[in-house]
Amino acid sequence: MKGLLRVKNSSPIISSHLAPSECDRSGFENGKENIVNHYYSDQDTYILVDSVSVVIKVTRDQVWELYGAFLITYSMEIGWDELVRALSPNLKGFLDNLDALHYFIDHVVFKANLRGPSFRCEENADGTLMLHYFTGRPGLYPIVKGVVKEVAKCVFDMDISLTVQGRTQRSVHMSSGERVEEHVMFLIKDVGEQRRASDGSSASLLPTVSPVASEGADDFLRLSELDFAKALPYHFVMDDNCKLVQCGRELHTYHAGLLKEFSSYGDFCVWKVGFSVTLAVGIESHPDCFHGMCPSHHLKHITASKNEALSSNHIPAELLQPGTPVLRIFEVTRPQIPLDFDNVCNFINAVFVMQVKTSPLKKKQLGGGGSDDDDYDESKTSNSDYQQGCHLKLKGQMMVLGTKKHLIYLCSPYVTSINELMQFGMRLTAMPLHDATRDLILLNQQRLTDVEVNLQLEANNEQLESMTKDLEAEKEKTDAILKDMLPVQIAERLLRGEHIEPTEYETSIMFCDVPAFQQIIPMCPPKNIVQLLNVLFGKLDRLVVLRHIYKVETVGDSYMTVSGIPDHSEDHAEVMCHVALGMMFEARSVYEPVNKKPLMLRVGIHSGTIVAGVVGSKMPSSLSDPCLDTPSLASRSASPRRWRRAGIAGKIHCSDVTYKKASETGRFEFQGRGRLNIKGQGEMDTYFLIRSLKKSIWEIVERERDVNLNSIEGYEELESSADAVQTEPPEQAATAQNRIIKNSAACVVC
Repeated sequence: MKGLLRVKNSSPIISSHLAPSECDRSGFENGKENIVNHYYSDQDTYILVDSVSVVIKVTRDQVWELYGAFLITYSMEIGWDELVRALSPNLKGFLDNLDALHYFIDHVVFKANLRGPSFRCEENADGTLMLHYFTGRPGLYPIVKGVVKEVAKCVFDMDISLTVQGRTQRSVHMSSGERVEEHVMFLIKDVGEQRRASDGSSASLLPTVSPVASEGADDFLRLSELDFAKALPYHFVMDDNCKLVQCGRELHTYHAGLLKEFSSYGDFCVWKVGFSVTLAVGIESHPDCFHGMCPSHHLKHITASKNEALSSNHIPAELLQPGTPVLRIFEVTRPQIPLDFDNVCNFINAVFVMQVKTSPLKKKQLGGGGSDDDDYDESKTSNSDYQQGCHLKLKGQMMVLGTKKHLIYLCSPYVTSINELMQFGMRLTAMPLHDATRDLILLNQQRLTDVEVNLQLEANNEQLESMTKDLEAEKEKTDAILKDMLPVQIAERLLRGEHIEPTEYETSIMFCDVPAFQQIIPMCPPKNIVQLLNVLFGKLDRLVVLRHIYKVETVGDSYMTVSGIPDHSEDHAEVMCHVALGMMFEARSVYEPVNKKPLMLRVGIHSGTIVAGVVGSKMPSSLSDPCLDTPSLASRSASPRRWRRAGIAGKIHCSDVTYKKASETGRFEFQGRGRLNIKGQGEMDTYFLIRSLKKSIWEIVERERDVNLNSIEGYEELESSADAVQTEPPEQAATAQNRIIKNSAACVVC
């Protein structure tokens, strides 16, 4: 319907009358396509039709007719053109085969299981057609006018007129409930016949009938009932009261070992199966017979004693008696109509699917007789009377016989695979060689085999994809670990398989530790020590990530970082000084577990040249300095044991080189420490880093300042904490530390 509105909207006559509000009212959004092959509810469709009628200013019936014409045009444009043109050489044949086409589209293509309409055509003496249209959705008959006119125009090059001759509705009681069925009759006339006659066209409403040679009395083909039952093994014939007249022999499935013998005695045909004998009276050319098939009053069925009853796996033998109501044997699953003579005639062009109500293997004990009861009531054989099991389905067509009082059902078992065939206890030999069901089962079996192989391949592919995703996830984890151990650029080069050459860098290196760590160890369990270091180093790691420097290693309470690698930067000393100030501040939020005081770090920084490379393959390290003094000097500036009177808790001790480098790019406040004797280097000027004049503490650590508690710059809190620390002379501290280490039983793994 949206496609119809889009087509009409493209017309210059109609588009001038369309407004955005009216498009919204019709449920149409510009720029959005409707969902193809989607089933919309009738209520939504009716609302849309009402809106469209307002938009294009026509009646609802005209909208439905326009939609019917558009439906044919659209279907032929999307690939159904060849099938539509190949359906029939004339309009009557096309309309008579619409039911089968609906069944194919519904059950085979889309598997939607919708309740479609039914069509039946009758020829009139004046060459016109009477089209009977049956539907369970009243009010949609104008669609038929659009469909038929467009088919006549596009496929058969005909101009026709359709006139409604009658329209009735009736209530139909089904097993699923009561529904309304509408019957509309259309008179179809060919209004373009004179034009085609002048053009030499041969299109017509009716099929061309070839002349038939006259038949003499001796030209009748005499086909016995037994031969007919063998040729069409799954058929059955019923009269106008829907009572069984005869049926095909394969509706019985006989057990192995039973003998089949056929004998002919004059006008009598005897069918002997094991110990059961069926006697049929042969009637010659009865006027009410169709090629020898006789109505029920000509057929006599004689069965042996109860102990010698016929054995069947499909239908109980006692039900296959002439005169048995077909309702006792079958139920109609498609089309959804009551099983009576008039309804079947109305839907004569539909594909009929019949299901056996019960089978001998599932049937309960039935009461005696009753098969010849004319006053049969279907309610007496409701589903509660039978155990529902795997019941045979038949698929075929109904045909009205020449007597106009009998219907024949030509069908085949509705099975599509070997598994379904075996469920009914059948074999392929039960299918006649001319029955296409054989090929269907074999082809479908091949398809199912291919589907099973494809499903297995899909399962394997899904498993491989899952394993690949897991492998990728694990690889990402290992890559992340490697990038944590090495600078990201170096790790990525290693992952690409590149060789890393040792390289000389101009950097700044910082060592820091916790002076009170050795006093804390004997007073706390190892678990608490590890938790303390984890909290502290977590805060320091955060600053390392924020300032994009590289963490080299941690040993015990010692923490080593370097700036300026692997990417060279002129401000490496400035960056390291800011990181040192941030670390001193962050450590204040971690408390000693013994005296509950904030931790004080001891920091040393030196700038100079280092040689960095990747060392080892199991646990690769990125920093190596076998011949230069930069890491050693930085370490000594932090440790009083290596650099006499150098490191002080709560202070950041910087070398003269770091002082000069940091002052070149940044603005800091330093306090001179004086000249100190450095082992292996002689005397050197050193400095304490007090504050940054460029950034506040809050900018360095990237935390919010509490305006009620904290100073503006944050350095007052840092200085007050450092001034409160009482440090011991280096000689006493070293002696105390050695004594604690010797007496401590704690172990720290970092």
